[in-house]
Amino acid sequence: MKNVQCNNSIDVVKGGLISLVVIGHFLLGTLEGNFVRYYIYSFHMPMFIFISGFLIKREKIRSRSYKAFITHYAKRMLDWWAVAWCFYTGLSLIKDFDLNKIGHFLLEPYYHLWYVPTLFCMICIAYMLQKMFVKNSRLFWLSLITISVLCKFVNWPSVSNLGHMIYFTLGVICGNISFNIVKMGGVNVGFFIQYS
Repeated sequence: MKNVQCNNSIDVVKGGLISLVVIGHFLLGTLEGNFVRYYIYSFHMPMFIFISGFLIKREKIRSRSYKAFITHYAKRMLDWWAVAWCFYTGLSLIKDFDLNKIGHFLLEPYYHLWYVPTLFCMICIAYMLQKMFVKNSRLFWLSLITISVLCKFVNWPSVSNLGHMIYFTLGVICGNISFNIVKMGGVNVGFFIQYS
């Protein structure tokens, strides 16, 4: 198995965000009535989405076939999401079973279950654009940014809340930047940014 270098700072940020989620769930009151809870909820999900985008490396997803991509991400993300969805939907239907509610819960899953299918949709969009523009990085970046901005203006069902795609795209941009230092006579005189 190939050695993969772990980025400890990402783990620390994710751990901090998870701690804030726990604190946010323990605090009582509405978001408007509790400043700490309001503050936590103002940035913690955008940061999780940003980090997910940051960890997407174009060269890695570029090398996957369609089947390998879907198998990898669907298995890792959607299998356990489906188990959680069935559990929460089942609990919701115990008191008042209605087939129409099942369709409703597919588009508007219970409470926190929007995150995984939304992130899966974002990764699929990045993958499809990468496959379309494999030889043209500028078109890839332009398309990804354009779609992210346009998604802000659409009223999405929560199962694919792509209104958050701008955070994912910012993460992808930041995660695929490399800074190249320009040296003259052994002295750093500047740098330039290169996107992979």
